[in-house]
Amino acid sequence: MYNNILARLKSSDKRVRMQAVTDLAHTEDPAVLKHLAYIYKSDEDADVRNAARKAGQYIRKKQQEEELTKQAPFTAPIEVNESYLGTGGDGPHYEMTEASASLGELTPVKKKNVPTVSVSSATEKRAQGLVDRAMEMSIAGNKTGAVTALRQAFKLNPNLAHDDYAVTLASDVLGLPKAAAAEELLFPGGEDKSKRGSDRKKINWITALADLTTYALVVTVLVFMASLAVVQILRDTQPSLEDFYISEIQKIAREAGARVVFTPELNDFLDNASEVDDVIEEISSAEIPVIFGFALASGFGGAVVLAIWFGMQHFVAVNFFNGLGTYRDLVHAVTPMVSIVTVLQALISGGFLYFTFSSESSFITDYLVEGGAALDETALMAQFGDMMPLVIVLSLLPLVISYWYSRLVGKVYEFGTGKGYTSTLISVVAISILAAGVGVLLTPLVEAWVTSLA
Repeated sequence: MYNNILARLKSSDKRVRMQAVTDLAHTEDPAVLKHLAYIYKSDEDADVRNAARKAGQYIRKKQQEEELTKQAPFTAPIEVNESYLGTGGDGPHYEMTEASASLGELTPVKKKNVPTVSVSSATEKRAQGLVDRAMEMSIAGNKTGAVTALRQAFKLNPNLAHDDYAVTLASDVLGLPKAAAAEELLFPGGEDKSKRGSDRKKINWITALADLTTYALVVTVLVFMASLAVVQILRDTQPSLEDFYISEIQKIAREAGARVVFTPELNDFLDNASEVDDVIEEISSAEIPVIFGFALASGFGGAVVLAIWFGMQHFVAVNFFNGLGTYRDLVHAVTPMVSIVTVLQALISGGFLYFTFSSESSFITDYLVEGGAALDETALMAQFGDMMPLVIVLSLLPLVISYWYSRLVGKVYEFGTGKGYTSTLISVVAISILAAGVGVLLTPLVEAWVTSLA
C-alpha cells in the first residue's frame, strides 16, 4: 500500500528519507510502525532516527485516541471540586481504572516521585537496547516478551520514566496511562502479579550452585570409573612403547635389508619412549585413594571451568544481544544438558576403548605387545568398516548438541536459537583469546617457579 514511501526510506539522500518518515506519520496507520521501528534502529543519521521515533509516537497517540473514542463515544461532563482534589503536588492523584470505567468512578492512585539518578553510558545504551527489543516484540505481538524487556530496561535505567518514547511504548504494551505504566515498571504493584504469574520462575544462587555441584559429581564418577578401567587395562596388558618402537625399527630394517644403527638421536628418542613407559607404570600402580582424589579434583575443577564459560556466555548474550536472562537462569537451564552430553560422550568413548582393547579386536595384543607381528590389517579394516554406520551417526551428534545448546541459550535470554548460536560462537572466540592471553602471562611465571624448584 505504501510501497512508494517505503522505497524512499532506502534513499541515500537524508532529506528524502526524512520526508518519507513524515509521509508515514501522516498515514496514521499502525501497520507502518514496524518500518518506523526499523528506521529508528538502523538509520545512520540521528535526525532521521529521531524523526522515526517521533512519527511512531504520533501514530501510537492517534491510535490510542481512536480507541478511546470507540470505547466512549459519549462522555458526560464531570464537575470536580478543586478543593477536594487539592492543588499543586500535595493532593491525591485520580484516574479512571478499567474496573470502575463502566460506573464512571474515580479511583485514587498513589503517585510516586521518580527522581533522576546517575546511570553510566553503558547502562543507558543497554537499557535503550532493551526498549528497542520491547518495540520489536510488541510489533511481533509478543506482549509478554515486551513487558519483560521493559521491566529490565526500567530496572537498569529508572530515568526512562522521563523518556517519552519509552513511556509511550510502556503505556501501549501495558494498556495503562503513561504515568501509571511508568510507575508499574518501576514499582511493580499487586495488581500486576497475576500478569506476571506466567513469567519464568526465578532461579536463586542455591539452585544454580546445586546444578554445578551435580555436574561436578557426575564428572567425578565418570573420571573415577574411567581411571579404574585404564589402570586395570594397563596392568593386564603392560604395553611398552620403547619395545614397540624398537620392534618397528627392526621390522623396517629387515624389509630394507639394512642394519639398525643406534645413533645418539635414536637413543634419545628411545629414552623419551622409556620415560613414557615409566609414566605408564606409575599410572598402572595407582591406588584407589589416589584415583578418587584425581577424579574429585577433575569433577570440581570442571565445574569451575564450566562456571567461567557460563560467565563469558552471559556477558556476550547480555551486552552484545541485549539478552533478558540472568547468569543463574543460564546455569540452571544448560548445566543438566551439559551433564547429559558428558555422560553420552563417556559412553561413546568407552565403547571405542572397549573395541580397541578387547580380546575380540586383539589390537593391543597384536600391535603393541607383540610389535605388530601378528597384525592382520585386512581383518582390522573390516572391523572398522562394520562400525562405519555408527561413525556416520556419531559424526552428526555435534550438530544435534550444538542446536540443543543454542536453543537453550536462546530460550534463557529470549532472543531465539539463531542468536543463541551466534552468541555461543562469539563466546568461544572470546574465551579462547582470554585463555591465550592468560597463558602468555602465566607461562614465564610457571617456568620461573619450576626453575626455582630445580
